Amino acid sequence: MFSPRQKSYLALFIICFVWGTTWVISKIVVGEISAVQLCGVRQLIAGLFMVVYFTARGARLPGKKDWPRLLMMSLLMFVMANGMSTWGITYIESGLGAIIGSTTALWIPVFVLWILKKNVFNPKVILGLLAGIAGVVIIFSEKLGRFSNKHFVWGILLSLTATVAWSLATVLSMKKKESSRLYAETGWQMLLSALFFIPLSLILNQWTPLAMISAKTWMYMSYLVFAGSILTFISYVYAIKHLPPARLSIYPYINPIVAVLFGLVMLKEPVSITLAIGAAITLTGVYLVNQGSKPAGNIE
Repeated sequence: MFSPRQKSYLALFIICFVWGTTWVISKIVVGEISAVQLCGVRQLIAGLFMVVYFTARGARLPGKKDWPRLLMMSLLMFVMANGMSTWGITYIESGLGAIIGSTTALWIPVFVLWILKKNVFNPKVILGLLAGIAGVVIIFSEKLGRFSNKHFVWGILLSLTATVAWSLATVLSMKKKESSRLYAETGWQMLLSALFFIPLSLILNQWTPLAMISAKTWMYMSYLVFAGSILTFISYVYAIKHLPPARLSIYPYINPIVAVLFGLVMLKEPVSITLAIGAAITLTGVYLVNQGSKPAGNIE
């Protein structure tokens, strides 16, 4: 029905659009249940699906030597990156969370130098870093009064920590290319994070009985599981195999735009001129860093 080229661009569209909307959908869901419970339920269902489906298709079960890496990547990608970004938008706007998330590329050159011992700093990367920092400063210049609100500050710190964790996971994945078991291994990482989030939500008394969750929230959680976790990840891996890295690398610039516009429509989140200018400068910085450090820009 579709050619491989058409499928690859469809996959890219899914990555750009769906991942952008998940910020807003998550913001809606955490209005009824805790972010900790959302992450636990989302990763449990998505992880079970990925593990069962791809194991049935031939992916082998993890061996003893695989578990340390799976645990580490689960901690960085799903507990810290996904978990803290979801927790963060409990206290800040979804669009702002997405813009902070897009700054992942700004951290990657630092970790490449520190961990891989490769100096990717050049004039374009340095200019991009400065632009990214300037953009963030502009965004927060109109929010200085909100820093007296401890919840706002906590949301910002959580979102920044999530971004750093994702960047670190990205660089660590460069040391060893993932095998053909990537789908199933990601499912195991999701399950491991669910084993953290679900008990934590019970310990913190932040677990809403499943029968008490509204049908509307279940609908949104289903979207996060099947579109935001399963469909988009499969699309991402397909795009990696069939698209040039330069084209795939456009999604970090589109995700925040989708999130901001979606947040404006669905949640009436305000979009000021200052926010728009700051976001544009930040994304320009991300673009320059990606272009200036090709090895880091090829892997997200």
